[in-house]
Amino acid sequence: MEQMRSFKAPMKSRNPVLHFVFARMGLAEEQGYGLSSLKEQAEKHNLPLPTYSNEGDSLVLTIYRTAEGERKDVDPELAEALNEDELRGWLWLRSRGSASKSEYVAEMGVPDRTAQRYLKHLVELARVRRTGSGPATRYEAIHD
Repeated sequence: MEQMRSFKAPMKSRNPVLHFVFARMGLAEEQGYGLSSLKEQAEKHNLPLPTYSNEGDSLVLTIYRTAEGERKDVDPELAEALNEDELRGWLWLRSRGSASKSEYVAEMGVPDRTAQRYLKHLVELARVRRTGSGPATRYEAIHD
């Protein structure tokens, strides 16, 4: 009788522990797709995109299970300083990382001048950094 050999398939995951946890939560189907899969699933289910932040020596990935969860994650002082539309724009920009004013206008469905006013307010609050000039101007989110 031939002795059976064990075979272990090579792991594509750079972090098998995280993959195991996400697989148990039903959030991982296959290894090797990672961030693109998180983004696709968030968009598919109308959830906020995952966010990243630095906390000391750690990189923190936040995956929202509900749209309301993202709002709870906003600094209370910032939430108080923004109107509802500005907050919605901040959350979108934070999840995206950066955008041009025209991208902001298209996504938020606000007039150009309104977008300019909202983005300027976020710059004044030191939550957004303006880079470039003219048509190449971009607005980069500064995370909490």
